[in-house]
Amino acid sequence: MVLRPFAFVAVCALLQQSGLSSVKQLPDKPRPFRSRMHASPDWRDQSIYFVMTDRFFDGDPANNQRGYSTFEKANPHGAHGGDFRGLIRKLDYIKGLGATAIWVTPVLQNYEAYHGYATCNFLEIEPRLGGLKDLREFVAEAHARGMYVILDVVVNHQADLIYPKDGTTGYREEGREQDWYHRGRKERVMPLPVEFQDLRLFHNHGDIDRWDDYGATPCHTETGDFRGLDDFKTELPEVRDAMVRIYRYLIAQTDVDGFRVDTAKHVNSEFWQAWCPAIHEYAASIGKRQFFLFGEFWHGDDARVGACTGTRGGGKFLFDGMLHFPMWNTFKEVFREGMEPEAITRRMQFAKEYHDDLLNVLFFDNHDMPRFLNGMGTDGWARLKAALGFLYTARGIPCLYYGTEQGFSGGEDPWNREDMCGANGDHFNPRHELYEWVAKLNKLRREAEPLRRGEFVARWGESAGPGVYAFSRVTPTEEILVAFNTSGETRTATNVPLERKLSPPGAILVDALGSKEAVQVDAGRAQVDLTLPAYGVRVYRRR
Repeated sequence: MVLRPFAFVAVCALLQQSGLSSVKQLPDKPRPFRSRMHASPDWRDQSIYFVMTDRFFDGDPANNQRGYSTFEKANPHGAHGGDFRGLIRKLDYIKGLGATAIWVTPVLQNYEAYHGYATCNFLEIEPRLGGLKDLREFVAEAHARGMYVILDVVVNHQADLIYPKDGTTGYREEGREQDWYHRGRKERVMPLPVEFQDLRLFHNHGDIDRWDDYGATPCHTETGDFRGLDDFKTELPEVRDAMVRIYRYLIAQTDVDGFRVDTAKHVNSEFWQAWCPAIHEYAASIGKRQFFLFGEFWHGDDARVGACTGTRGGGKFLFDGMLHFPMWNTFKEVFREGMEPEAITRRMQFAKEYHDDLLNVLFFDNHDMPRFLNGMGTDGWARLKAALGFLYTARGIPCLYYGTEQGFSGGEDPWNREDMCGANGDHFNPRHELYEWVAKLNKLRREAEPLRRGEFVARWGESAGPGVYAFSRVTPTEEILVAFNTSGETRTATNVPLERKLSPPGAILVDALGSKEAVQVDAGRAQVDLTLPAYGVRVYRRR
């Protein structure tokens, strides 16, 4: 039977209301809930703001007690009430930063996990966050403001619902006998879809004890439980096909624009060679031809991480880009630890390892590590502003973790998952020095094409400790010279070379960040001398 559009929507609504239970209820290629879906953008032009939804803003207290997470705002491990309606109410705050895309933590129903990374029901939107209706409204409101939405998704594991009968959690290569358990709860919570209630779909080896043992049989990295979470046998066709159907359906039901994929490092590459093309193909079929897939592969080796992008690792097209963990290492070393900034040049030499490094997501704060400001001295804000200057001018898509623009300084999770509106007051201050600095950087990036798409050319770098680093972002029609000082004192860089055609001798270059500082290109050569104050940042454009 062929359903007309309105009839199909009604059927989908009925299924959602009555409760989906099986992936067999999901069409292989689901029809979208609206006749025209929002087109995805050119991601090279975007700027991402990453939000842990539960810790952002409580827009609807009525849903705080729903679901399986205990609402306990004083408990750092409890749910704190942030939801989709809270995101809607703060969209103008996010837009004011200059962000054009919002990445939110997982939205599927979780079991005792405020953060979203322990799904128990892959067929339902978390009721504590507001459910499907509020999620759709959030996406629509973001689109109405010219912004896009990225959902965090997980295929590697589900919630911790399985226990080993021998009571141990350490990795055992031969596996162990398992059963379902519920940690003292009276209700019997089983995973959905029902297909995931088959213990044979899980590895059942115990917790990961080797985090980088690729090539081993079995590979503990890929077959162990991530911090106790039940690890799927993603090598099985039925698991792969279920995850394709689930996440195609999520796109069809929400109109989102991209997925950030959690724990990609812990899933076998053959899975990605099937799943990524299937998601891309479906998204394109409903008008989202640039649906964005980027993965989390926590490793410092560019070759390892880059092999997950495009066809770099062979086979079918995988992720568009990755969270740039190798560059995160360099961020930390240069801006926090005082390593010579020339390390950036060394890192950029590995850009060729990626399908397109312009599609890598750059960051230096996230929910899994202490924030940049954690443990910093009195110069912490100045160092942070220099790091932000690089984040928004380097090659790649900049991503700001919520609260960084308000000076948050939390340590290991959950302390780096602070409430934007909590016991210490409201932290949605658009006049905050860091908020205004980020907004200025985003505005400049939006107005200057070289900062979004230009080639990266290293120009000058201190190689013996903290100091000046300068690089150009170059398109065929413009060169922008970026310079920053990682030292706590004024430093000078001399004879910094430029592109003669774009920055000819005698040209005047003016700092576009508002310092009113100008430099003149040498009358005989295409080069300049630069003097920067402690932790200063300059972005020079030709007058």
